[in-house]
Amino acid sequence: MYQTDYILRMIEQVGTLLRRMLDALRVARPEEALQIADEAVLVVTDTPPELIDALGPEGVVQFFAAGGQLDLERAVLLAHVLHGRATAFEELGKDSKADAQREKADALLAAAREIDEDRVEALLDMLE
Repeated sequence: MYQTDYILRMIEQVGTLLRRMLDALRVARPEEALQIADEAVLVVTDTPPELIDALGPEGVVQFFAAGGQLDLERAVLLAHVLHGRATAFEELGKDSKADAQREKADALLAAAREIDEDRVEALLDMLE
């Protein structure tokens, strides 16, 4: 019960940040969107975004599987945030950083889908 409540609160927090990030992107403020995305990374990972940036795609997946099994909910949330960061980096003309964010997001989603594709899609629907 506690874990479910915790995940739902995290989804709500990240959803709020994602909406703010998308609003900033709509009005061509990618720096603000990136700052908001960094807040979301901190909420999901409890680590600074620089750590996630330093890891490659496999490293990010391993980070969320440190206990032996992938933390599916947090992996999906971070993947969604990383896609938003990629868009902000693109708008800033930092295509290589955008590509790196997308690679990490795609690796997280692929690993999560191997565990439970239906749950992944349900989580993504909640974030939309």
